[in-house]
Amino acid sequence: MFKAFITIVILSTSVVASASTIGNTIRDAKGNLAIMNYEEAAAFCDARQARLPTVREFASLSTEMGAKGIRETKYLNLSYNDSAVQREVDANSLDHFWSITKPGPAGEPVIDFYYSHEGYNFQNPEQWSNLWFWTSSVAPDIWARKSWKSMWTWTSGTGSVVSEWRLPDRKLAVRCIFD
Repeated sequence: MFKAFITIVILSTSVVASASTIGNTIRDAKGNLAIMNYEEAAAFCDARQARLPTVREFASLSTEMGAKGIRETKYLNLSYNDSAVQREVDANSLDHFWSITKPGPAGEPVIDFYYSHEGYNFQNPEQWSNLWFWTSSVAPDIWARKSWKSMWTWTSGTGSVVSEWRLPDRKLAVRCIFD
């Protein structure tokens, strides 16, 4: 399976998530990890008056655990393919901050923020393990393959953020946020 690894850079953030606001990893009645596809995960959280964390909330949590963190873009809502945006992407990648995209006003990918997981300190292997988690954040396809429906995912083992296809048989771990 192909995975696009994206590095993100962030200058500052207005959303702060912590281990206390992102709920525990969901388990079934027997205590086993509940692994779900995206639709099941979103419905599970919604049925409990909760929601899946955003990619920014997981990036903020990773920052709390030692990651370099988040940098904001200077080019809100400007197409990812714009030459000024590409220069910013290139400059941030030199510092190992990778672009996190979102759908723009016309549906085209735009930079949401940049993120670097460098320095992330895996703090609780008994609870977190090396799990991949769904987020509620859409990862638009910057290569214009619009038939692919991707979501941003986060791994507890490295603090990495990766876009993942939202396929019915693709099952990941789930954490919910109770606002």
